[in-house]
Amino acid sequence: MQQFNLFISLFSLRRLVCAFYLLHISSYITAQTPTDQDCGGAIPVCQEVYNQANSYSGEGNIIGEINPINSCLGVGERNCVWYTMTIQQDGLFNFTITPNNPNDDYDWAVFNLTSAGCADIANDPSLEASCNFSGNTGNSGITGANGQTTGIGSSQNEDPIPVVAGETYYIIVGNFNASQSGYTLDMTASTATIFDNVTPTLKTITAPVFCTDNSVSFEFSENMLCSTVSQADFALVGPGGPYTINGFTGGACDLGANFERNFSLTFNPAISSGGTYTLQIAGSVTDLCGNEAPIGSGLDFEITAIPLDSLVTPDICGEGAGTATVITPIGGGPFSYSWSPNVSNTDLATNLTAGTYTVTVSDIGGGCPQNIEIIVPSTPSPVASFRANPLKMSYLDPYCEFTENSNGSVSWLWDFGDGSSTETIQNPVHTFPGTGDFPVTLTITNADGCTDDTTIIVTVTFLSTIYIPNAFTPGRGLLNDTFGPIGEGIAEANFNMRIFDRWGKQIFYSYTPSLQWDGTDAGTEKILPQGVYVYNISLFDLNGEKHEYIGAVTLLER
Repeated sequence: MQQFNLFISLFSLRRLVCAFYLLHISSYITAQTPTDQDCGGAIPVCQEVYNQANSYSGEGNIIGEINPINSCLGVGERNCVWYTMTIQQDGLFNFTITPNNPNDDYDWAVFNLTSAGCADIANDPSLEASCNFSGNTGNSGITGANGQTTGIGSSQNEDPIPVVAGETYYIIVGNFNASQSGYTLDMTASTATIFDNVTPTLKTITAPVFCTDNSVSFEFSENMLCSTVSQADFALVGPGGPYTINGFTGGACDLGANFERNFSLTFNPAISSGGTYTLQIAGSVTDLCGNEAPIGSGLDFEITAIPLDSLVTPDICGEGAGTATVITPIGGGPFSYSWSPNVSNTDLATNLTAGTYTVTVSDIGGGCPQNIEIIVPSTPSPVASFRANPLKMSYLDPYCEFTENSNGSVSWLWDFGDGSSTETIQNPVHTFPGTGDFPVTLTITNADGCTDDTTIIVTVTFLSTIYIPNAFTPGRGLLNDTFGPIGEGIAEANFNMRIFDRWGKQIFYSYTPSLQWDGTDAGTEKILPQGVYVYNISLFDLNGEKHEYIGAVTLLER
C-alpha cells in the first residue's frame, strides 16, 4: 500500500471492505470458469523463479474467494494471481516477491488446502498458513515468507513456512497499487522440495462401493490437469466384467478449473459379485508439472459379499462317500445354492467323489452372490508293491522269497498262481511245484478298508543240458552210431537238423530230436564214406529258448 496519508485509514478501509463482502457473499459465483486469477485456476509451481512482467488486474471470475474477516488480506482479492504446489520433501518454504517498481505494494497469503478446497478458504481461517498485508515500508517493496523480519521493510516479511511432503498449498499475490509493473517470485531459498517431479498415482477410493453400484469415486495423489483427464483414460477390471466406462465427472474440472484430484466414473454393467476390482490408468493423464501417471497402474478395492466357509469329509476308497456343507452367516439369508457340478441345490451335498466343486450362494433378499470353491479330498489309497527273489529259478531249486513294500497296508493276501493255498503273512516264502510262469498276486488292504493289488510273474525253468558230438561211427549198434543233439530239455516242436557234404549238398534232414542221422544219404540210403560233414541245427528247449548250432562232425568208418 502507499502511505496512509494518501488513502483512508486501513481500519476504515477494512470495515468498508468487510461490509461489502457481507453484502455480496451470497453472490459467490462458482459456475464461472476459473482463470489463474482464481484459486481453481492457480498456476502450478513447476520452477523456482517466476518473472511476471506485468501486474494482474482485477480478481478473476470467482468473486469473494478471500473473506477479509478470516484473512489478513484486508481488502480481499486485489489485482491478484494464484499459484499452487504440492510439497515433495519436508523443509521450509521460503519465497521473496520483488516488485519491478520499488514503489509498488504487493501483498500475499499462503493457504494449506491439503484437506480442503478453494471454496473453504472464505469460511475457515485455519487454512491460512501465512499472510502479509503490510504497506510498502521501504527496501524496494520486497515482501515474502523469507525470514527478513528485522530492519528496513521488515514489516513486509514473515518467517519461512514449515511444510511436509504431500501437503498442498495455494499462494495468492496481489498488487495493492494497481500499477502495471510486475514482480519476480523467487523460491530458491526454500529447503523443502516444492515443485513436482514425482509420478502421480491413484491414491484411494473416496467412497464405499457396494454390490449393484455402477460408479466409483477416487482420488489421485496430487492435482491433475483437467485437460488431460477423460473417461477414456480409465478402465475397470474385476469379476463380472468386462466393464465399459460410460460416464466421468471431475469436481472442479466440471466447473472449468484447470486441475482437480478427485474424480468419479460410471460404468456398466453394475457390480454383481464380490471380489477384488482394479481401477486402472488406461491413457495419458498428467499432473500440473507434466508428470504422467504410469499407464497400466491401478488401485484395488474389495467388494465384500456373503462370507462363506465349508465343512468337508473326504471320499473314501474312491467310492463317492464324500460330503460338503456350505456354512453361511448366522442370522443371514434365506440363501439359494447353485452347485457346479450339479450335485445339490441346498447347503449340503453328499455322495461326492474327490474333486473340486464350486457353489454360488445368493441372498434371496438381495446383494451380491458369492462363490466358494470346495475341494473334497480322497483318503490316501493303498499302493500294492512287492519284490520276488529270485524272479527266475531252476526247477531243481524252486524256492522264492517275497518281500512286501506297499504303501498304507495293514493286511495282505498272497496268491502264488500255482493252485496252492493263499498266504496272509506279510513276507512269505514259497516253493513252486513245477516249471512255468506263475502270476503271483498280492492284494493289500489299508485302515479304511481300501484295497489294491499287483502281480509279478515268477518263472521256474527246466534245466536244459544239450551236447553236440563231433564224431560218430554208424552201423555198429553201439551208443555212438548216430549223430544229433544229446541231452535233456529239448522240445519236440520246431526242431530242425540239416546235414551237408563237403560240396554243400544237403544229404539229411530231421524235424524231430528222436530222428538222428545214421550216416546214410537220405536220397540213396547208402552209408556215406568216412569224412567231415557240416551240420545246421535249430531247436528250442523246454523253457522256450531257441538254440542254434552250426559245426562239423566226423563220420568214422566201422
